Amino acid sequence: MLLRQINKLSKNYILNILPLKFKELFSKNNPKKKLTNNDTTANNKPTKTYNSLLLKFKITKSNRRSYILVLSSLVIVLAVSSYIIILRHNESLSYHLLPSITKTIGPADTSLLSKVSYNKKQSAFVLLSAKPSTTAPTSVSVGSPVSNPSYSFALPTNLAKGVSVTDPVSKLSIELIPTSNTLAGHKVGDYYVYPLTSTTAQDIFTVKANGLQEDISLPKGLSHSLSFNYALKLPSELEARLSSNGSIGIYSASSALFGNISYGSSKDQILVNKARQNGPKNTLVFSLPAPTIEQANKPGFPSTNSVKASYKLKGNQLTLVVNDSKTITSPIVIDPSIVVTSASSFSQGNNEGNITINTTNNTISTGGLTGGSLSSSWTATTSTLNALYGSSAVAYNGYLYILGGKNSSTYYNEVDYAPINANGSIGSWTATTSFTNGRYWGEATVYNGYIYIAGGCNAGTCSNTLNDVQYAPI
Repeated sequence: MLLRQINKLSKNYILNILPLKFKELFSKNNPKKKLTNNDTTANNKPTKTYNSLLLKFKITKSNRRSYILVLSSLVIVLAVSSYIIILRHNESLSYHLLPSITKTIGPADTSLLSKVSYNKKQSAFVLLSAKPSTTAPTSVSVGSPVSNPSYSFALPTNLAKGVSVTDPVSKLSIELIPTSNTLAGHKVGDYYVYPLTSTTAQDIFTVKANGLQEDISLPKGLSHSLSFNYALKLPSELEARLSSNGSIGIYSASSALFGNISYGSSKDQILVNKARQNGPKNTLVFSLPAPTIEQANKPGFPSTNSVKASYKLKGNQLTLVVNDSKTITSPIVIDPSIVVTSASSFSQGNNEGNITINTTNNTISTGGLTGGSLSSSWTATTSTLNALYGSSAVAYNGYLYILGGKNSSTYYNEVDYAPINANGSIGSWTATTSFTNGRYWGEATVYNGYIYIAGGCNAGTCSNTLNDVQYAPI
């Protein structure tokens, strides 16, 4: 705002005031007195030169002040213009994205990114989800699926207005309003960048297949600890809870109460609306996964450094806390993102490659062979909690799970999990609910939100085999 005001004043002075000053200076009514040079001698060349300049530019005692005013004004205009150029240069630098940062963040979903447009009325970048059919059903149906589910969002250039994300199935929206002051958002390549005014950090948003990814990029640690505050604005149909794994789950009543519903009467509609607001909220609609920290060009950073990120939730006030950040000496990325669960339902599970999952229109197709060789060498990442063999491993919805295994004569029934980061590295491991009967060489799989363990051995050289099957919701 200050920059625009200075620029406006400078333009006004150059275009309006200066011409009047020059016109006044060189008008016909301006006195034209010849200067005499009684105080100089033929040998006083500097004085002669000075007087000749006075004569050449018709400067007299009566108009000398006007000349000084004009020249002073020109100096001020040049200084202000230089200041504006420097400000604009520094501002452009604040939007610059380091290659190491974009590599850590990962690529955007280009198919969805191409559908994002700028809405002048909202002053926001918007993505509209596919519209459901407008044809009324022939019979009363509750919770019927919406065709072409995706998700939608509104990302304002003024971040203080709040980022809005909408689930297309329930039609419910959440709004995340950061309290940090930022410059206006600009699209830089495939990313939306908001420089923070109080620091050299950047708030970066990336369009992903199952939600809007937010990353806070820091050049290095700024103090002993950092905190970023958000206001979480929810409708009465939603409730936010902090989960034991550090994530924020946002829940609604049963999904059967949402979607395409045909009402027999207005009374029926009122009853459904009351059930949406007052019913037990146990259906996950949105998720803010536990925040992770990635140090650029240093895979497995969380396991080798004491720096941790976590959420604190008090009512609808959300705080992202980073401890001991002053120990960081190179760029890092903190990831507090919004995942829309209905948009990710098709991509949940273990995609072992050669499959393209398009969450925009819910199609699955072969992705084309990329060859059997590995593109680069192996890289070490975060080690598991226990040194075991015969464990079962499975990946699901952005997490890697390790089940069971054997160490010496001990048979484990422990289940550990860790987030799979955007660059392929593994985050910190956490133990979760164990299954019964420790074993090794069991088989594990996941399906539709559940994890299964089957068979295995729990004695010697597999002399005692098991045939039980156990499962648990994820």
